[in-house]
Amino acid sequence: MKNHKSILLLGILAFLISPVLAEDTSSSSKPAVAPAAAGPVTNDEKKELTKARGDALKANADLAAEQKDINDQQKTLSDREKALKQKIDEAAAKADPQVAPILAKIAANSAPKTKPASAKAKTKTAMKPSTNAPSATPPATASTGNSNG
Repeated sequence: MKNHKSILLLGILAFLISPVLAEDTSSSSKPAVAPAAAGPVTNDEKKELTKARGDALKANADLAAEQKDINDQQKTLSDREKALKQKIDEAAAKADPQVAPILAKIAANSAPKTKPASAKAKTKTAMKPSTNAPSATPPATASTGNSNG
C-alpha cells in the first residue's frame, strides 16, 4: 500500500511539473519584435494602436462583424439592465413608500446636466477673478435713486 501512495505521489508531481519541463526556450518561440520597455502607454502609442485596430477591422470583415455583434449585444444588455433597475426601484418604492424621495433624488443627481453654450460661457466668465477691487456696498444698494446728479 505504501508503494502505491509513493507512485501516485510521483505521478501527481510529474503531472504538475510537466508544463514547466515542456516549455520551449529556443529562440524560434520568441516574438519577432522585441517588447517595448515597460511603462505607461503614450498618447501617440494609443493613436497608433487605434489606427492599427481600425485597419485590421477594415481588412477583416469577419472581425468587424463580430465586433458589431458584440457592441449590439452590449447595448441590448445595458438597456435590459436599465429597465430591470427601473422595475426594482418601482417595486422598492411600492414596498416602502419612504424610499420614493431617495429614488427621486438619485434620479435627479444622475440625470445628464446640459447647459446651452451661452450659459457655459457665462459660468466661465463668472469664475474668473475680478481685477476690480470689491465695492464696499452691494450693487443693489449702491444707487440712492437720486437723479439730480
